[in-house]
Amino acid sequence: MRCLREFLVLWGIIFGTFHNCFSHYDLVKEKISIGVAIIDHDLQVSNSLVRMLDSTDGLQCVGAYSSVANALDEISVSRPDVVLMDINLPAVNGVKGVRRLKAACRDLLILVFTDIENANIVFNAFAAGAVGYLLKPDSPGQIIAAIQEVYDGGSPMSSTTARQMVGLLQETAISDENYWKLSCSVEYIRDCIGSANAGGYKPAP
Repeated sequence: MRCLREFLVLWGIIFGTFHNCFSHYDLVKEKISIGVAIIDHDLQVSNSLVRMLDSTDGLQCVGAYSSVANALDEISVSRPDVVLMDINLPAVNGVKGVRRLKAACRDLLILVFTDIENANIVFNAFAAGAVGYLLKPDSPGQIIAAIQEVYDGGSPMSSTTARQMVGLLQETAISDENYWKLSCSVEYIRDCIGSANAGGYKPAP
């Protein structure tokens, strides 16, 4: 009887230890789960994304919305880490939507997921506060990897999108001659301010 009692006590200690370990593991797993909200007016796409997120370890869909207005009504409650959103939306377009979402929740990580490939729209989306840009139809693996990358501090985009952004920057870059003129103007303004503070005057070059 004594041996049986000691065995039961020992088993209770072992079971309790394992139970606590697994409970701790479940808590840690729950804490590192990335909450994702979806904004897409295409119901078929939205439902597919919900199923993909909920079947992926470490990801959880916390809301699916057909418009930015609907998302704004609930996003303060669902509190997603990442928003996966189309920018081809009714009423409020995606670029304005990005800006409104960021105004409502500054720490929100917005990953654009769309079929629009225009370089100016890509640039405007980033300027509004998006941190990544995916093109439909990316594979589930690419979408999952992009969500994780955004959460970890990256800015994923396709090679095509990146090339377009490079081209846009090259088109808008000022020439060497204009850069030199601008530098001279800045230097002149700086000298004028210095001369004015010293009570002097410097003629224009």
